[in-house]
Amino acid sequence: MFKKRVSIFACAVISLLCCVVTFVAVYARSSVERDRAINSVRERFSQSGEEPAENSAGAEADTSRYDKLKSIIDYADAHYLWDLDKDKMWEAIYTAALASQGDPYTYYMTADENISYWSPSGGLVGIGVRYAEDDSVDGIFVADVMERGAAYAAGIRRGDVIIAVDSVKANGSNRDELVEAVRGEPGSEVKITVLREGKELHFKATRAPLPGDSTYSIALDAQTWLICITTFSEENSAEDMISEIETARSLGAKKLIFDLRGNPGGSLDEVLAALDYLLPEGDIVSYNDLSGKKQVERSDAAFLDMPMAIICDGSTVSAAELFTAAMKDYKAAVIVGETTFGKGIMQYVRTLKDGSAISVTTSYYYPPSGVNYHQKGVEPDHTVKETRPHGKDYYLDPINNDDQVKKAYELLNG
Repeated sequence: MFKKRVSIFACAVISLLCCVVTFVAVYARSSVERDRAINSVRERFSQSGEEPAENSAGAEADTSRYDKLKSIIDYADAHYLWDLDKDKMWEAIYTAALASQGDPYTYYMTADENISYWSPSGGLVGIGVRYAEDDSVDGIFVADVMERGAAYAAGIRRGDVIIAVDSVKANGSNRDELVEAVRGEPGSEVKITVLREGKELHFKATRAPLPGDSTYSIALDAQTWLICITTFSEENSAEDMISEIETARSLGAKKLIFDLRGNPGGSLDEVLAALDYLLPEGDIVSYNDLSGKKQVERSDAAFLDMPMAIICDGSTVSAAELFTAAMKDYKAAVIVGETTFGKGIMQYVRTLKDGSAISVTTSYYYPPSGVNYHQKGVEPDHTVKETRPHGKDYYLDPINNDDQVKKAYELLNG
């Protein structure tokens, strides 16, 4: 039988082909494993409602991190001396993940914390009164009554002093107990005793969710009114402000002083609506939306043509600072008081499937000037230190008891 010889060149070619086949097989298998890992990461992201990284290197890095976390938990679960509280562990992981960025406005909330975030009273409600911290008053001095609240409907008025709530009677040192007694379950009835011009009056009020009355006013004289805006977080904050201004104008107001001290900010939509009412046509604020696209919000041509002033301080925050900055940039109001807090960034709060939520800083605010005030604050045109008392004297006679109000009043009436 004749045997054919194989040349050295042919052997080399055959060896090379074997190497190529082996490499392709190994690469194909590794690609499958890599794709499985990437798909696993994508699945995890999709369950959380987020988009995964598009590049495979990032996905592989995330897979490694998830595997490391799993190995830590598995080891602790297998060897920890006591029962491992995994729910508590995961809550701590979620909290630490966002807290690690060092931004106090980017954080995780449990489901209960999320409920409290949207309902700061924790489910309890009151009767719709604002009170003054005044140790000289034996009870609760009613600084303002929300017109859509239960107290107003019952007959309680500004200037009344609440001296008893149900069985809790004022004794000169239990104001906090009286305030707490006012709050209760929605729909429950509360008995209120007030002192008015030396006479005791008795009322019954039905507790109800607060009406979102975020603005009240004080007439400083026949033509100058103090408009106190407590927050922009209510759904009708702008509507409340506009309503209060229109009421003041109908009663003869010609000049306005906005008190934004202690205003913690709130909704961008609300402050934009408020500024649109006050400012002439032009830009109000610019920011980047969730997609990173620049958005510019503008005011229409209608505006309030009146002499105005704003009082602010270090507790004027966020949207209240935008209000102050925009009015200052347009020279629509003179600014009196102290430099504002300095929060010129916006957050997006997202509620997750299980009721928990995350707050994430998403953009800077840029007022009409284009100069962001984050960590700097908005500086007043006239710096005046705060001297106002927190008691009834401020509400009864602001001009003579509050140097900041006095200065704003003088600037408008000088």
